[in-house]
Amino acid sequence: MPSIPPEQLALMQFIASVAIALCSTLVASFAAVFTYRNNFGWKPLCIVNTRGVGSAAHPHMLTSTLDFEVWNRRKYPIALRGIKLEYPFYDLAGDQPGWIEFGPSVFYQQVEGLLAPTSHAEYKTSIIFNRNTIRKPRKAYAILCITYFDPRSDKVKEIIVKQSLFMSIVPRRDRWRWLSPARLLARKRR
Repeated sequence: MPSIPPEQLALMQFIASVAIALCSTLVASFAAVFTYRNNFGWKPLCIVNTRGVGSAAHPHMLTSTLDFEVWNRRKYPIALRGIKLEYPFYDLAGDQPGWIEFGPSVFYQQVEGLLAPTSHAEYKTSIIFNRNTIRKPRKAYAILCITYFDPRSDKVKEIIVKQSLFMSIVPRRDRWRWLSPARLLARKRR
């Protein structure tokens, strides 16, 4: 059996001890993160269930709706403060029932509610706007901002969600994939 020179043996022992120290530090840091998450929980989350644009009572108006849930994933309760909706591609005019106007396309609604640990709350929003004021409908989106008070850090924090409102337009080259077999046969007969 060949013997290893003492210089190489010392170098290999040094490399092994450094690698073991780095691995143990990495394992300890992951354990600290998971311990923290088990003690205090994860950040609250906002999930948009349904969104859309539909017709309103007036023929020249449309209604944009967002239905969403706020989930408290913390191990302690949080206090919900408000909902801010921003529609950058709409020109909204007039009063919106239940909303305070902050700008040309920004609305705020105050919410008073305590969200228990590991629970959720559902909210439905609707904004009415003029049908002729949509600019760039393919890129139309809403920015939803929920503010809440975190008692552990003693700060007001935000959850921000950017949600598209329209389905994307299918490119011309891919339209055949979206047609039903009956329509495909009808196209071939023409």
